[in-house]
Amino acid sequence: MRFHVGQKVRCVKVGPWTTEMSGKRTGRVYPRGGQDFTIREIVLNEEGRIFFLLIEIKNDLILHKGTLQETRFFSGHFRPIRQTDISIFKALLVKPPKVRADA
Repeated sequence: MRFHVGQKVRCVKVGPWTTEMSGKRTGRVYPRGGQDFTIREIVLNEEGRIFFLLIEIKNDLILHKGTLQETRFFSGHFRPIRQTDISIFKALLVKPPKVRADA
């Protein structure tokens, strides 16, 4: 899947986040399944996994592996929201003007 900054995504994760369950990072805000978000930043970690920072969630910086960073969320827990243009279908609902037949 391709993602980009500014893209709308939906969280599809079921259940709590691992860091949330461990209680190590209390006071943090985590996405919930079914919620929609906007990608603020895309981060590639040391193992090559893609993580997101989200516009709607801003957590304080924490010390992680020797650097201060904000809690990131694994991209595999999100799906793109597809914007559908339905204007063509709306146009089908418009009745054509009546044509007057002159004899």
